[in-house]
Order: sequence, then C-alpha cells, then structure tokens
Amino acid sequence: MGLPELQNYIDAFEKNSILVEHSFVSTSASYSIANMFGGNCKFEMISRSGKAIESYAKYGIGSGQNEYEVLFRPNRKFRVLEVTKMTD
Repeated sequence: MGLPELQNYIDAFEKNSILVEHSFVSTSASYSIANMFGGNCKFEMISRSGKAIESYAKYGIGSGQNEYEVLFRPNRKFRVLEVTKMTD
C-alpha cells in the first residue's frame, strides 16, 4: 500500500468518517498468515459482512496452504477505529 492510500485511512480516522473501498478487499482471518504478506501496513478488521471463502479458494482448506481468506465486496464501507504508528 502506498502513502496516498494509507493517508486516506488516516484522514478517515481523524475526521471520524466512513471510508469506501471501491474494489474487492482480500484479508486473512489469521494474523500469522497476514504477516507473511509483509508490507508496512496492517489492518485489523472487525466485521460481519466479510465472506470466508476458504472452502473454495485456491489456497483454502483442501490446498495444504490454507490462507483463511475473507473477502469483502466492492464499495464496502469501513470506519477506521484506530491508527497506530509502528516503530522499526
């Protein structure tokens, strides 16, 4: 995730506003799996609208590499509850 996209989340938090993701958002229900994807930004999501797709995903239950994938539809609205700057 680049700085402009990350800034959108920070702005949404500071303004206590809703952020809309216009594309699919792919996540993992497993913190350790999410960490394997690296990057300088992590999101912890609390939701009832994400769809667990591990039963039919390429890297799901039967693959031996289950990513515990949860997918959110396009145009899903999110509220940013907290932003924490991590130190190196």
